[in-house]
Amino acid sequence: MAARGSVPSIPSGKAMPSMPLVPSSFLPTAPHPKTTPDIDFETELRPCIIKGKESQVKALLDQLTECRRTAVMTLDPTRTVVSQDAIITDAVKYLGLVKGFRGLSTAVPAPSASGAGASEEKKEESSSKDERVPALASLGDGTKTNAAGGDEAADSSSATGKKKGTVELKAKSSSADDGSLRRMMPFLWRDLGDSDGASFRMGDTMLEEASVMVAMAQVLLQKAKSEVLNESSMLDIFHSLRKAAGAVEAALNVVREANAPGDEVPDDLKANMIDTLMQISMAQAQHVTIRKAQMQVGKNAAITHNLIARICHDTAERYKAMERIVARLVGNPKKPNNVAKYFVAHMRYKQLYFLGMGYSMLGMQRIGQDDDVGCASGIRNLMTATDCFDKAQVAANAFCDSARTIVYVDTGMINMQLDECRGMVQGVLDKAKKSNETVFFKPIPDKPDALPDRMSNIRQEALVEIGVNPLWTEAMYACFDPSKAPDLGIGKVPDEIDCCPVS
Repeated sequence: MAARGSVPSIPSGKAMPSMPLVPSSFLPTAPHPKTTPDIDFETELRPCIIKGKESQVKALLDQLTECRRTAVMTLDPTRTVVSQDAIITDAVKYLGLVKGFRGLSTAVPAPSASGAGASEEKKEESSSKDERVPALASLGDGTKTNAAGGDEAADSSSATGKKKGTVELKAKSSSADDGSLRRMMPFLWRDLGDSDGASFRMGDTMLEEASVMVAMAQVLLQKAKSEVLNESSMLDIFHSLRKAAGAVEAALNVVREANAPGDEVPDDLKANMIDTLMQISMAQAQHVTIRKAQMQVGKNAAITHNLIARICHDTAERYKAMERIVARLVGNPKKPNNVAKYFVAHMRYKQLYFLGMGYSMLGMQRIGQDDDVGCASGIRNLMTATDCFDKAQVAANAFCDSARTIVYVDTGMINMQLDECRGMVQGVLDKAKKSNETVFFKPIPDKPDALPDRMSNIRQEALVEIGVNPLWTEAMYACFDPSKAPDLGIGKVPDEIDCCPVS
């Protein structure tokens, strides 16, 4: 008898039964669309514009206002007819403009320091004088940027042992008076991590950059969700999901580099939520990989049921890991975060679904051996698969219940896919049982085969490099005095204040 977990290959030329297809309905991109009102940069920045410099900055501020309006319209998740290229191009054009605010003002003296801090600052100045006025070198001219558009320094945390994807937020801000132009005006965005769907007013242009990147990921996810998954659309859906993951990774890098105090950062830009969005994108891109592989079985000798089972195993484990991360966001059981509950319920449903898919693949391969051991083991694997699909049905119902007050979920589609999978597997199982009862007479094992080692080669598609717009000249940095910025009212916006839709 073959060892448990050892699944022989199917004999050459042996016909294989039909297979259950992967779920083609993806997680809705977020319980609420990430929305923001229009901004007139000239009006918002007026207190910080040095008298007599108004005409000099007008072209830049008009461009910021117009490019933001265009980008926000493109990032409306309901406008799924907009191409991926247009979405990214419009967003990146605006991000190049807003990135210029990272530079230092030359209209006011650089921040002074004393004691050890002063000596450290002098040491830094002696090694790189061009970083002070106006820090253009660090924004695109003299410093290499990574593929996600952030400075390479943003990735240095991986070298110091910090877990990638984790954003460590400071309790207090030490950079509010660093002389940069980042904190001169507010930005209002709906906070996707807030269970009440409230908005959050931020006072940092780097958090504005991150918010735009998250909104970009959201609309790319929405495009993938709105497409019908078939052979002709697979490639576009696959790229949308990978690009969404790349946009979220870029947002993580920016938030990490901004290092803003925790109470000035909305929940959806904090570690667990934003990392989950990236992981969801990658896991759902793997749905497409599995479905593509299923279509190649029998046509490509390298694509086997065992290979597909390995990918299904990896996908299930991805959802399991995400469930553990998001479960920490649920909070007080008496008043749980409904957004987090919604995500957790979806993770459990998908985890069980792909476990069922994995055991289905093993069962079908075993039955394809056409011998007594293969038939008996195949039956047990298929019985395990149907059990997983039954549990997935319960989890799917919980997911639909948690979504009911938050966002529309196509309950009928989810139930139909589960019924089809269960029915297809049950049909193969019934035939195998009949063969065993009339031909092989082999006792059914108590336990299924172990799922094969997980496998995946899925990676996010990095966001294009983002440089600073040429309108940010050295002279431009002498036109603003960040010390004149008013109180920006940073924090959660009261419920009665609405955030204008992006459309």
